[in-house]
Amino acid sequence: VLERRLGREVPLGALLAGSTIGQIASALGSVPSGLLVKLREGDGTRQPLVLIHAISGTVFPFVPLAASLAAGREVHALQARGLLGDQPPHETLDSMAADYAREIRRVQPNGPYGILGWSFGCTVALAVARLLTLEGETVAPLVMVDGPAPIGRESPGENEQALRERFRAEVAALTAGSTGPLPALDEELLFRVFRANVGIAHGAPRQRAGKPDGLVGRYGGPVVLFRASEGSSATLEPRDLDWGLIQPEVTVVWLPGDHYSMLREPAVRSLAAAVDALLAPASGTPVPG
Repeated sequence: VLERRLGREVPLGALLAGSTIGQIASALGSVPSGLLVKLREGDGTRQPLVLIHAISGTVFPFVPLAASLAAGREVHALQARGLLGDQPPHETLDSMAADYAREIRRVQPNGPYGILGWSFGCTVALAVARLLTLEGETVAPLVMVDGPAPIGRESPGENEQALRERFRAEVAALTAGSTGPLPALDEELLFRVFRANVGIAHGAPRQRAGKPDGLVGRYGGPVVLFRASEGSSATLEPRDLDWGLIQPEVTVVWLPGDHYSMLREPAVRSLAAAVDALLAPASGTPVPG
C-alpha cells in the first residue's frame, strides 16, 4: 500500500528512518539500497557522526538522537545487512566491521571519523574504529552507549523458542516508548538478523581469545562510555563494563534514562548534548554561536 501511494519501491532503510509517509518520502531521496542510512543532512560545520545499531539491527531507535544533535551535524546510521532482504546477515564480526568501514569511507573518504555504538553496537563500533585506524585513519573519541565489552560473557546456547522469546522482548522494549506509529516490518526478517547478531555477540569473546590483536583486541584511541543511570543495566559491574580490559583509558559518564529510554525523549537530550560536547567542529570550520 505504501509503495503504491509513493509510486516507487520503498527500501527498508527508508522505513526504518521515518515513521510517517512524509518522513519516508523525504528519506527516499537519500537512502541508498545499502547499509548506510542518512538520518539527517549536515552543513559541513560539525563533525559527521555514524551510529551503529544494537542487536536488532534496526536504525529507527536512533531517530530521536539524530534529531536532538546540534544543528549542522550530518548523521548516518548503519543497518544490519540482512534487513535488505536480498542479502544474508553477517555471520562474523570481522565481515561486519569490514563492510561497515567500507560504507563509512564511501560517504567520508578520510577521517577523523565520528562513530557511536549502542549496546551490541559498542562491540561493532570498536571493531570498525580499530579497522579504520589500522588503515591509517583517525577516529574522533569513540562513543559507546551502555554496552558491555566482549570479555568472556558468553551465554549458553539458546534453543529456537528461547531465542524467539528474547527477540520479542527486545522488540517490545524498543517500541515501548514510541510516541507515533512505527513502520510495519517483516518479523521473520528481523528475527533472522537478530539471531545472526546474537551469534556474533556470543562469538566475540572467543574471537578475542583466539586473536587478541584482532578487531576486538586492544584499541589505542580515546573511548567514552555513556551509561544509563536507571534500570537494570545501571547495576552492572564493573563501572566501565570491562572496556578497560581492552582499552587503556575509558571515560565513564552516567546519563539519565535506562538502556532504552536514554535514546528517547526527554533523556535523549542529555545524550545528544554529551555527544555534541565530545565531537569537534569540522576541520577548519568555525561552529556558529
